[in-house]
Amino acid sequence: MKFAIFVFFVLVSGSVCGEESDVEYLFFDEITSTQAYAIEYGNELLIDPSQWAVISANYQTHGVGMRGDRWISSCPENIYVTYLCFFPKNKGNLFFYTPLVVALSITKTLEELGLSPEIKWINDVVVNKKKIAGILCEWIPSDHPEYFIALLGVGLNVNMSPEEAEEVDQPATSIKIESGSINDKDWVFKSLFNNVQHDIEMLKQDGFSPFKDMVRSKMIDGVDFDNNLAQLMKNQFELDE
Repeated sequence: MKFAIFVFFVLVSGSVCGEESDVEYLFFDEITSTQAYAIEYGNELLIDPSQWAVISANYQTHGVGMRGDRWISSCPENIYVTYLCFFPKNKGNLFFYTPLVVALSITKTLEELGLSPEIKWINDVVVNKKKIAGILCEWIPSDHPEYFIALLGVGLNVNMSPEEAEEVDQPATSIKIESGSINDKDWVFKSLFNNVQHDIEMLKQDGFSPFKDMVRSKMIDGVDFDNNLAQLMKNQFELDE
């Protein structure tokens, strides 16, 4: 695992859905991928069930998306991040909703910036039919007998230029392209994490019901949401005890 310029700090404060939570932030200038680092070191980063960890980088040399597809990660003005949290084994079926919930969290941040995002089943967010964000949700076993560790990877195009977007192998856009102005990446980073943390904790507490109608309303035209959701439920598998 190769990386450079490492900054580490801990924020020991905050309350999410009524629960106190500690957050560890790890920043890399360059890394193979935040998701790969999370898989390798997740059990060292998380100890207490209330903890979260956030791994981000300016560059990923081997960023990955769904089905192992390569995620272009050469623009330091974008956000490349993996969030880690404990997920109860007895609610493991809810993990399969995490891509949709994280997608909804992303739309909330984008709407605060005046954009009109949509969710493309199951793990993309688009604006004007062009991809602005991708999501990769995985899990690993934990050392805690009652939990596994959820890895919630997000790539969000923030200040990517039109020229850089043209280099992507599919129609792509960014907040900068859509808004016509450069945006505060730090603000976007904080807003995104606040939304993801809040929504995932709510998913763990209350299930998918509070999100269902909101996700449906954001779904891109032409998607049979209810049929896809039923198929998702059908394909669920039992997590190892």
